[in-house]
Amino acid sequence: ATVSLLYWLMKVRQWHIRRLYWCLTFIVCTVLLEYNMGIVTSKCVVTERKIIAQGSEFPILFLKLRTSKPLVKNTKYIKMINCCTLKSYSPMDLTPEGFSLAVKLYTGGKMSEMFRAVQVGDTLSYFDPGKQKVSRKGDNVGVLALGIGITSALTTVERELADSARKQVVLLFANREKKDEVFLKRISDLEKKHHNFSYLRVLSRERAESDQDSHIHNGRLDKELLQSTFGSWDPAHSLFHVVGTKSQMSSVRQLLEDYFKQPISKLYE
Repeated sequence: ATVSLLYWLMKVRQWHIRRLYWCLTFIVCTVLLEYNMGIVTSKCVVTERKIIAQGSEFPILFLKLRTSKPLVKNTKYIKMINCCTLKSYSPMDLTPEGFSLAVKLYTGGKMSEMFRAVQVGDTLSYFDPGKQKVSRKGDNVGVLALGIGITSALTTVERELADSARKQVVLLFANREKKDEVFLKRISDLEKKHHNFSYLRVLSRERAESDQDSHIHNGRLDKELLQSTFGSWDPAHSLFHVVGTKSQMSSVRQLLEDYFKQPISKLYE
């Protein structure tokens, strides 16, 4: 149908008819994307909704979602759909029944507006590309989570701790202030459960009482911090995973390579 519409569009010279064909083409494409009998898109139902990190400039919405179609194991990301807008998110807590999402609510964002309005019982559409995370082999894994990147990083940490071949798994969780931090209890519980896991909270704009909490570092991610954290690691047997915005990930990867004086080995292929 879409091909036929486009063909006739090229044949028609009258502007008002051509505009009508464009509108019809747009409608057909939208319908095909949204309702392709579950092949292109899938549906999920909100079963739990709560706001976390409420004191932060941009609060975070945590959702539990039930779906009849389980996500692919070790899914890299899914694309949530709001009309004709698609945005990638990292799913958490994957089970046969569903998954969870942690979404930062920005001011004026199309997806943020949709998520702000979502209530328990509502149905959302998403697209699962089916791409999986495949880990490389290595003794040590360093995960550096920058802000909301903790949603993906936490899933990675839990997955790597399930691998008995990992000798050490370290998480650096960087934020501006304590009010921006989330999932701290979940991270702390992982340390209690796994002897080969440790973590450090890095706060760049707040002087927290680091002398009373060995898990807090006041300052930025820099070479001195990398030295104290990864100084004993052999880069030939170590893997790193950096999660955050594109600019953050680029600068932190460069910092790691400058520290080790060689390209770092990424965790995922």
